Amino acid sequence: MSNPNYYYMRRTIFLLGIALSVMLFPSCDEETPSPVFSENLLTGTWKPVSGTDCTSETPYDFDDCTQQTRYTFTADGKATLIDWYTDGETCVSNTGTGSWTLEGDVFTVINTTDNETYVHTVLKLNNDTLWLGYINGDPDDACYQQQQSTYFLKVE
Repeated sequence: MSNPNYYYMRRTIFLLGIALSVMLFPSCDEETPSPVFSENLLTGTWKPVSGTDCTSETPYDFDDCTQQTRYTFTADGKATLIDWYTDGETCVSNTGTGSWTLEGDVFTVINTTDNETYVHTVLKLNNDTLWLGYINGDPDDACYQQQQSTYFLKVE
């Protein structure tokens, strides 16, 4: 016949092991805090140079027309947005103004000219590079509602 004390001792050790595991290992439900980026690093003029879309994670370079785009963010929260794009075979521009905010890694640009709000996730930011991730909001685009990113260089 088995010893009843041995059974209780094994059960106690097993339960103690579970209790220690629960206390020692962090919960998987805890959120990792978002990185905090300095607003000072965002001020200046930026040009897009490359991006990714839903078709590939490999970055592609923007054409010469698109690289004429300039986004200027001032320290007082104002934004000037000069977008260049190809319309047929012609390179044309569209200018907008608005405001911007940065909270943690969430970068929001409000284009008051077009009444549009753009919300981005800052993936990388330093003195001369900015990498933004965003969800495509253009229903006419093949990548609608999917993650994309744009890589910028500071020009001023």
